[in-house]
Amino acid sequence: MLTMDKILADGRTAWIEQVDGALFTELAISHLPELAAVLRENDGLVHLQTLAIGDALTQRIACNQVEEALEILQFFDAVLGSGKPALALENALQISFIDAAELCATAAGREVFERAPERIRSMISRTV
Repeated sequence: MLTMDKILADGRTAWIEQVDGALFTELAISHLPELAAVLRENDGLVHLQTLAIGDALTQRIACNQVEEALEILQFFDAVLGSGKPALALENALQISFIDAAELCATAAGREVFERAPERIRSMISRTV
């Protein structure tokens, strides 16, 4: 989705691609195809999608799949770093995603947290 961002110094308008709910669903499915059904079922409901992705992260950590868990956090970091993510995604990560205390409850989770992108660590660090 293209949205008008701001008027530039020379008076022209800057247009950027914003990551809205539909685009987020597409991106998430491309990175986490095993979650396609739940992501499509909750298309546009970024908090529910983020919660489902958080559950997948928790499962990967429980199975000591550190690299696979990090891929999820790197996905979110890439989405947040591209274009202009919708504020709803930032809000969903801060409210509906796993928080740092939950993540750091196990050795594998602590490793994932320590190796996570800084932007994601700061967003989920509500209680640590």
